[in-house]
Amino acid sequence: MSMPSWYDITSLASLDETASEPGIMESAGRVSNLIKEEIETGIPSERIVVAGFSQGSSLQSLTQSTNHDH
Repeated sequence: MSMPSWYDITSLASLDETASEPGIMESAGRVSNLIKEEIETGIPSERIVVAGFSQGSSLQSLTQSTNHDH
């Protein structure tokens, strides 16, 4: 059973390999691009806040820890 959202959960049967790494990285890239676009419009990076709940929180943490451009 597939559950599309920020990234796909491919199975609930096991805790191993239940999330799609390419999907997570693609979503993190999208969030990073949104941040970049806001900075390009003149919003200072220190005024941008990204937050989330559940998968969104995981995605926010990944984006923050892997993106050092802003």
